[in-house]
Parts: sequence; C-alpha cells; structure tokens
Amino acid sequence: MRKFIVPLMTVVVIASMVLAGCAKPVAEPTPAVPTPAAPTPGQQVLDMRGAPTTLPESAVIPEGDTYPIRVVEIGQLEPMSGAYGAIGMTDTQGARTAVEVVNNDGGVIINNERVFFILYEYDDRSDPKLSMAGAELMKDRGIKVIHTLGVEMSIAIEEVTEPAKIVTFGYNWDLNSMHEGLHYTFASDCVRERLPFYSQYYVEELGAKKLGFITENLPVWFDTTEYMIKDFAARGCESVGNEIFEPDTTDFYTYLTKLKAKDMDALVVCAGPDTSALIAKQRLELNWPVQLLGTDVMYGEGAPFFKVAGMAGDGLIEQAWVLEPTMELDPWLADAMEIDLELHVRLNNILLEKYGRENYSPYQAVTVDYILMLAQAMEKAQSWDDGTKIRDAMETIDYRGGFIHIIFYNSDGPGNSWRLHRKLYSRVFVRVHVDDPTTGAFHADALAVCRPERPPVGGSPDPETYGLTYEFTIHTPLKLKDIKAELGY
Repeated sequence: MRKFIVPLMTVVVIASMVLAGCAKPVAEPTPAVPTPAAPTPGQQVLDMRGAPTTLPESAVIPEGDTYPIRVVEIGQLEPMSGAYGAIGMTDTQGARTAVEVVNNDGGVIINNERVFFILYEYDDRSDPKLSMAGAELMKDRGIKVIHTLGVEMSIAIEEVTEPAKIVTFGYNWDLNSMHEGLHYTFASDCVRERLPFYSQYYVEELGAKKLGFITENLPVWFDTTEYMIKDFAARGCESVGNEIFEPDTTDFYTYLTKLKAKDMDALVVCAGPDTSALIAKQRLELNWPVQLLGTDVMYGEGAPFFKVAGMAGDGLIEQAWVLEPTMELDPWLADAMEIDLELHVRLNNILLEKYGRENYSPYQAVTVDYILMLAQAMEKAQSWDDGTKIRDAMETIDYRGGFIHIIFYNSDGPGNSWRLHRKLYSRVFVRVHVDDPTTGAFHADALAVCRPERPPVGGSPDPETYGLTYEFTIHTPLKLKDIKAELGY
C-alpha cells in the first residue's frame, strides 16, 4: 500500500470525514494560474472536425511549443434543472473546474498533438427524452466521452451511445441499468454493492439490533431501504418499521410519531438532503432525539443540509465518499483513501476560491476527479475519437485523484452478454458535529474506514451477487446502546 506523509498543518479535506480536536488548518496559497501563451506562428489550432478554431481561455501553451493543437469536446449531459438539478449543477461546476485544470497544465499529448478540452453542456432537465436529444447532438458533434447523471437518464441514452461507441460515465446507480448490450457504459456502484459496508458497520460495529426506516418513494431510496432491511436481517438486525412518503412531502410528524412508538436503536433516513434535514428537525420537535443513520446524501450535501437541519443535524452518523474542506487529514485516513495529497490540496483550494465554503459541494469535488480521470484515460489510450480505445484504457486505469481513488471492474452478465463497468473507492464513516447552524459550518469525527477488497484491476467479481466485501479499520469505537442511553430515547 502506498504511504502518504502529511505535513502537520496541511489543509486536507474529506467530504465526509474529519478528525475532531485538530488544530485549525492553515490555508494553503492558491497556485498562480499561468498566463496563457498564444500559438506560435504556423501552429495549427483545429477542432474535432479538423476545422480551424480558437483556443479555450484556460489553455496554456508551453513557451516554444510546436505541437499541432486540437480542441476536443467532452459531453456534459446532466440536469441543471428539474428533480436532479441541484446535483447536476454542482457536477457541472466540477467538470468546468477540471477542464480548466487540465488546460492550465498544458493539456495532454495524444498522437503528437497537444489536446485541450472544452465542455459541451446540455441541460436535460431531469427528463429522459431530453437526455436522448442531448446524446444525439453530442453524437453528431463527434463527442466520444459523455459525463451524465441519473438512472433514468443514463438508461435512456444507451440507445444512442452504445451503437455509436460513446463512453458514458456518471451516477448511474441502479441494478435496473444492468442489461444485455452494454459495452461502453461506466457507472457508480449500485445499491446492492453498497450494502455490505452499511450493514457491516451499522450492525456489526455499532451493534444495531433494531432499526427503523423512513423512506422517500423514489427508486433509489426505495431500493436502498428494501435491500438494507434484507441485508441487515441476515446479520441479525430487525427492522421495526418503515414509513414511506411521497416526494415533495414536507410534513413528517405523522410518520415520525408512528416510528417513535417503536423501540429502536436508531433511525435510518433514506431520502434526499433537503427532505432529510426536515426529518431531522421534526423528530426533535416531537421530543425524540433518536440517533440518525445516513445513507450518504445528508453529509454529502455538506453545509446546505446543516443550514436547514441546524442543530438537529448534530450527531449524525454517516458514510463519507469524498474529501471535504477546512479539515486536517490524519495520515491513517489519507492512506486508507489512497489519494494524491498534493493534487488534493491544489484542487480543494481552487474549489474553495471559486465557490466558497457555503457553496462547496462534494459533487463538485468528485466530478473534478471524474473528468481528470477521463482526460487521463484518453491520454493513456492515445485517442480522443475512438470509444473502444478509451473504454479499454478505462478498464485498467488506476487513478489516484485529489478526492477519490478510482479503479473499475466489469459486471459481466451470463455468457459475457453485457458489461457494466463500476467504480470502486474507499469510504469513511463519521459522526458529524454542527459548529454554526446559521452558516451550516460543521466538523466530524472519523469513526472507521471501509476499503473494498478489490478484484485485480479490470477483473470481475461474482456477477450474481456483485459480491464486494470490505475491510474495516476502526478508529473510534462506538456503540448505539451507549448513544441511546446517553440521549434517552
């Protein structure tokens, strides 16, 4: 395992992990952005179709450079409005930042050309029909890499992207996305793949015997609860109730009152961030300080969740999947996350300068790494216009990013009839403490790290179970029975 040496006051961050009691971090200076250089006389600047074009504003050409220059588009096909608009907008901010970083660093060299990138952005408004329209436009432009978001939207565009051998990558997290004919689709780990680390930590480490659930009636949350209840039961933990509510619900008192009447060790919330924040507040208004267990969205939203939840978010136990600003990173945590600390500090400072602490989102952070990884894959493939070469490069990539470490494996169907490439990375369980409910400022204690036992890079786990197992490192032992006795619920 690669070891990291962390300077005492390095500002490192985890979008869900942080060590309490650390001294206040010292801000690292933001590196100066190099001054863009004009092309040298006779140096061609061409677009993907071979026509003369202009350089992106962020492009920096090394002095005296003589490589022909190619400007390549990356498709950013995400909702910037509609049901997933908030996440899609922050994703897009991250993608823009990543393109600027690559271009500031001189782009990449592919087939003896210096390649700079621009985003071709399309707002699908969380509508699968518009997703297909956007994918068609991108196909017609010759785009071979598309970053996307959402189960319904990702499934919709496969009809366009797969025949055209366009690599798609993004948050496509549902088992329904697995079917025959997939060869260029890369996606997030699905709900079933996440269960082992939730159940192992909540049941086996925290000692949960009885859990309640409150669930938003959307596929991703409904499936999460359904799988969790089954997986928790297999480990000896009983579900004492699951209240299901419709999207756009704002009054949760009736649901919470029913759950309050049941004896439970903690309440698992499976819902979006704004909704989860209201649930957290209303449970306290019912004088029910039950411990909340998250399913990655509450902490993942950072300050916006805590601004809504206020002190009701204090004590939340959650898993964290990306680095987050203002916290100092202990060496054991950095080692578990397998990140590039120098790159992390640089990217983190850029995002904080661009968007500020209150508007900083881990979705920005992971998307920066996603786009940097895609650029690295194109460089490794020595191609920006051959989807098969780019796909093959991604299959064996080992990307150590500023926020997450990414490798892929193939979920092969019967007879290798379909292939869905899924990403793997370590996660950290944390307990969150609210510092300022007005601004949403918070910090968190790192409780444990779970790291997937990876198959060989490019290898395949059991396609019937998607059976990943996780190795845990416990940093701060904690038991729900002690929390329950302390809070008196």
